[in-house]
Amino acid sequence: MKKKHFTLTVNPKKGDVNTVFTFCTSLDSEYESGGYVLEFGDGASIVQNSLDSVKHTYQKPGNYTAKCSCEYYAKNSQQDYYVIEYVHVTVAESPHKNNQCKQLETQDEQTVSFSFSPTAPMAGANVQFVANAPDYSTSSTYTWDFGDGKTGTGNKANHAYSHEGKFTVTLVVKDTNGKTGSCSKTVSVMGP
Repeated sequence: MKKKHFTLTVNPKKGDVNTVFTFCTSLDSEYESGGYVLEFGDGASIVQNSLDSVKHTYQKPGNYTAKCSCEYYAKNSQQDYYVIEYVHVTVAESPHKNNQCKQLETQDEQTVSFSFSPTAPMAGANVQFVANAPDYSTSSTYTWDFGDGKTGTGNKANHAYSHEGKFTVTLVVKDTNGKTGSCSKTVSVMGP
C-alpha cells in the first residue's frame, strides 16, 4: 500500500450544533505545502497557505463530509503532488434545543428568539445580536446576558468576548404589561 504524505483529521468526529470541531492537516517533513482548500460540507470553506489547525461549528444537525484539496511538492525535487482527503462529521441537535426559548406571555404567545453574527466568532471580534421577538410596543425592554458577566440592552446589541469558550447568551423581553419571554443560546467563541 502506498504511503500517504498528507492527512486530514477532525476532533471530535461527533458532536452537536454547539461543538467546536478542530480540523488538522499534516504533511510529511520531506514535503512542502503549496496551500490547501478545506470545504466543511455545509457550504463554508477556507483557503490556507500553511498547515494550521482550523476550527469550525455547524449550525444545523446532519452528517457532513469535509473535503481538503492540497497541493504540495517534494523539497529535494521539483515533483508536484495534488491530493484530496475526506473526513466525516456527525452533528446532532443541541441537547437543550427544546428548552431554549420561552413564549412572550401575551395573547399571541409568540416565541422570543434571536440570531447572532458571526455564528463562529473569534475571541476579540465583535458579535452582533439581533432579537427576533414580537414587538408589541416601542416600550418593550430587551435585556441581554452575554454569559461572561457582561450585559446589554436594546433589540440589537454588540459584544466582543475576550477569550475562547462556550457562553450561554440569554435574551429577556418584557412588554409594557410586564409579560416576559426569554431565549438562551450557546455561542462558541474560538481562540486565535
